[in-house]
Amino acid sequence: MRHFTFTDINVPDATSTHAFGLNNGNDVVGEYFTTNSFFGFLDQNGCFTTINPPGALGSSASGVNNSGEIVGTVVTSVGIDGFSYDQGCYQTISVPGAIATDAGGVNDQGEIVGHYFDASGAGHGYLDVNGQFTTIDVPGAISTQANGINDCGQIVGAYTGATGTHGFVETQGQFATLNAPGAIETRAYGINNHGEIVGYYEDSSGVQHGFIDMKGVFTTVDAPGATSTSAYGVNDHGAIAGRYVDTVGLHGFLAQHSHRDCGFG
Repeated sequence: MRHFTFTDINVPDATSTHAFGLNNGNDVVGEYFTTNSFFGFLDQNGCFTTINPPGALGSSASGVNNSGEIVGTVVTSVGIDGFSYDQGCYQTISVPGAIATDAGGVNDQGEIVGHYFDASGAGHGYLDVNGQFTTIDVPGAISTQANGINDCGQIVGAYTGATGTHGFVETQGQFATLNAPGAIETRAYGINNHGEIVGYYEDSSGVQHGFIDMKGVFTTVDAPGATSTSAYGVNDHGAIAGRYVDTVGLHGFLAQHSHRDCGFG
């Protein structure tokens, strides 16, 4: 069984901090809240940089790859769009015809996944390859959300269907459902190049727990002293980024372990 050492991530002067993604250098991205707004951030070994596109009313950073490209979501006076930030330049990500778009994850090829709402309000996942969008819908789902992608092109996310909300992994066009044992709801958010998947599940008492799924073997990831934990990103060394709630408030975390080629499984 894996054991983790947890390090808190708290942006200075923020009212709460959420960590969502990380790369192999343990650069962590997420969002932090102030009394007036929320902003994306990049944490490099405790040095925080705000990630906030021009004209933003609020922003969130969700993923970062090994070259430092960051993706996330921005709220402006016009609406909600995804964005990418690379070498000091911001680019908007907007699925054609969508009423709102967010960006969830990016791999080392610069392929981006996320979620959008169509004109009817239905939710769909998408894959963005150099500005070419492909919709990702789990067959039979009411709504689909794509959250993470690895360098092999495997995509993870969550979908809602007739039996509730479940995680999924899509490999070369084939979908597999992910359900943590005993969970009433499961959502997958991050996948590394070993095919290890992280996310969170809700147990029968309504308590939220993080998890890591190693080829079908689920391990709960709960921050010490937490009343609720969510895992959002995992790198190739098995380190996990996420957030937890305790009696003080809401914090980001980096959970580290020791670790190992890109393989489906």
